[in-house]
Amino acid sequence: MDQIDLLFAKFAKNECSAQELEYLLKYFADGNDETALKRNIKKQLGQAYQSNSQLDMLVEEVFENIKERIGNQDTVKLRPKFAIYRYAAAAVIVLCASVALWYNFYSSSLKDQEKVAARPIVPGGRKAMLTLANGTKIDLTHSVNGALAKEAGIEITKTADGQLRYEIKDQHQTPSFALYNTIETPKGGQYQIHLPDGTKVWLNAATSLKYPLSFTGAKERRVELTGEAYFEVAKDKLHPFKVISKNQEVQVLGTHFNINAYADEDNIKTTLLEGAVRVAIRTKGQHANEEILKPGQQAILEANEIAVVEKDVAAEVAWKNGRFTFVDEPIESIMRKVARWYDVDIVYKGNMKEKAFAGSVSRYDNISKLLNTMEATNTVHFKIEGRRVIVMD
Repeated sequence: MDQIDLLFAKFAKNECSAQELEYLLKYFADGNDETALKRNIKKQLGQAYQSNSQLDMLVEEVFENIKERIGNQDTVKLRPKFAIYRYAAAAVIVLCASVALWYNFYSSSLKDQEKVAARPIVPGGRKAMLTLANGTKIDLTHSVNGALAKEAGIEITKTADGQLRYEIKDQHQTPSFALYNTIETPKGGQYQIHLPDGTKVWLNAATSLKYPLSFTGAKERRVELTGEAYFEVAKDKLHPFKVISKNQEVQVLGTHFNINAYADEDNIKTTLLEGAVRVAIRTKGQHANEEILKPGQQAILEANEIAVVEKDVAAEVAWKNGRFTFVDEPIESIMRKVARWYDVDIVYKGNMKEKAFAGSVSRYDNISKLLNTMEATNTVHFKIEGRRVIVMD
């Protein structure tokens, strides 16, 4: 075992001296040996890595995340409103490595945890339930990879990396745009789906998406959303893509955008990253107060009015990339996101007005680390009781 391997093993046990830690992080931050970094991440994942393809992919995801963050300094600590602190890329390596180590523990102990009545509070993961047109329900969380079902000439497959794919296998089948499937993620769940037209959809926690089994034969591509999802819509000028959520309709021809339409939020937020979309209010089937968004803009629908604002789009879709990113965000809004992802209840004690935070942390951190980081600002305090998080001023 060479020096780097020895130092990484000590790092994993939190036994490195300050000098050793500085040397190790600088070694990887300088990009001296990418193979060594991958090798050591694999070692820390343990034997489970050898037989679990998901852990194999996680190594690559963590590795790519590290490389990306080395080139772009990342805010890894929450801070009070308007305060600015940044950490070097080395600190991000610690964060990303910690993700991998935690995931190994979580994966190996998940079955035991499910047997315990008072389950520990852990981050969410790939969890979803699929309901077919005939009413059959398929638990995507525990189903095996491969073909799951075949309806009206459409094959539904779960891939090794936890995605749901729809593929047309028989072009001569009766058009199936009148047959609907629904995918639902629970609190603490997320999932990705590829629709038959090539559109990709990422579903956040506590989200439901209803969509036709196929768009073939339909004049438009229409889906219904509750919750939050990020869309990369396949281009098709002859068949507009429409997303219906509450009393809002978003129409696109081919673009990337995010919609936040949770029932417990006061408004619907539609954020455009690429292309153009039309956001309209639906009132008894009629459209009113419609707005055309440009990239970098967000439409906020509240009280039957649409406001368009410039927005940090990277922060709005950070959830899709495995992060919580807050930009002067009120504590109540932050804790709603925490409640959905960690599947906990939130209780407030005291005045929460004018308490806002900015910063970015991994969604795969233990909830205690997230709360402790916010608590370090001396703006709010937290107490965990079972699956309740108490927020105190």
